[in-house]
Amino acid sequence: MLTFPRIIVIYLEASAATPDLLIVRLKFQDGSEHDFKVKTIKVLEHSVEELVEQGFTPLLPFYIVKLRKAAKRAKTDEEKAKVEEGFKALGLA
Repeated sequence: MLTFPRIIVIYLEASAATPDLLIVRLKFQDGSEHDFKVKTIKVLEHSVEELVEQGFTPLLPFYIVKLRKAAKRAKTDEEKAKVEEGFKALGLA
């Protein structure tokens, strides 16, 4: 038996068309084909806490992309405070 390691496709920036699951078709020498399902994660759709809980701590620097975009759009004090909380969660404020 061949056991594959945990595989996940990471999308740093995703769109509405980004799938939650990818299917990779494996073709073997005997001609048989089998579908291998691979989960995806859309990094910027998760909170810092969720990423840490799921073991994606090395991806946290990419979270700045989300915060940078939110900072540019922030108009109200509430929106600005939310961005500041995001930076604090990363230890950057």
